[in-house]
Amino acid sequence: MFLGFAIWASFVNSHPGAYIDMSKKTLHVWQVASLAGSFFVSGLLSLFCSVPVSALDPADDIGVFGSVTVARSAREALKAMKNQDWSTATSLYRSVIQSKDDYPGFYYGLLFCAEKSGDWPSAAAALEGIAEKDPSAKDHLDFHYGHCYTMTNRPDQAIPYLKVALEKPKDADFLSGKIKDLQHTSVQKAPPLIAGVNGVPVPPVDLQPSAPIKRPVIPGDSLNPYTNDVGLDFENAFRYSEWIGICQYRGYEKKVDTSYFNPPTANFYWTKCLKGPPLNHALPVKFRFCSKDGEKMPEGWKFGPEKMPTRGSQWLIFIPNAVPVAGGFDTYKGSYGRQAATEANVGEVYRIIEAHHGQ
Repeated sequence: MFLGFAIWASFVNSHPGAYIDMSKKTLHVWQVASLAGSFFVSGLLSLFCSVPVSALDPADDIGVFGSVTVARSAREALKAMKNQDWSTATSLYRSVIQSKDDYPGFYYGLLFCAEKSGDWPSAAAALEGIAEKDPSAKDHLDFHYGHCYTMTNRPDQAIPYLKVALEKPKDADFLSGKIKDLQHTSVQKAPPLIAGVNGVPVPPVDLQPSAPIKRPVIPGDSLNPYTNDVGLDFENAFRYSEWIGICQYRGYEKKVDTSYFNPPTANFYWTKCLKGPPLNHALPVKFRFCSKDGEKMPEGWKFGPEKMPTRGSQWLIFIPNAVPVAGGFDTYKGSYGRQAATEANVGEVYRIIEAHHGQ
């Protein structure tokens, strides 16, 4: 009855003459508002008595709104509402709607608090938002439309809504139910993250220790390029050689202790430099008989002049380091760094040079 009297008093204050003549329209507004208010006021006044204060959760997480800012503002608005600080709560709900306007619950909070604080423009805005975001709710808010129109001096629009409200007493609990939903949602924490594809959770994987993979043991010598046959090709010989040239064999320097592992120094004379700096034409080369370190000497091997090239023959010489050591140049992988300068071999080196743009 108090709410109905407030509606009638507001109308009388805005229409002084109506109280004197007590016209039928004025009396009718008073009667309808009084009856409608009696249905709704009991549910709204007892709303917060049933919600424990401990429901508020101060944790700063994203809640169910996906935003720390929105979740925090929703909790602050709820706290102000519980403290009956209606103006602050109204302001907070207006603010949070600006950040997240797709959640109808905030419009219900704004409507409830705006009615309590007498902020009728905000109440009207809340009703517009509810009609847009939750259209089916409009049929349950007749009293609130009529109340808002009455308090904004629009009795002609208020009366039809208030009449309908009298015919639907069950709607008296509609707004209070929405506020309870808002309270529950506002204090919810964010759901745990579940890895999945297109929203379908991935079943847990039973991580059992797997047996170690068995691999053959690789000797260290197999990883050393100087002790295996890896790289015995012109491409690698080109890459790892600082100097390459076509050279003519002119003999060797004899020594008493020449052997398979103590090769002689062969005298070459380069006639064409294919890669590297222009060395002295006289090119002393260590004439190794093996292509890798640690290679076993062939059974019955014995050094003699027949082990050396024919004097005047042409050779491709690959030298990794264009600086002589102990009076001679080392060749790429020993004996492999000396290749007969045949048309095919020289052509292959030119092909590689072209592929590497002369590098």
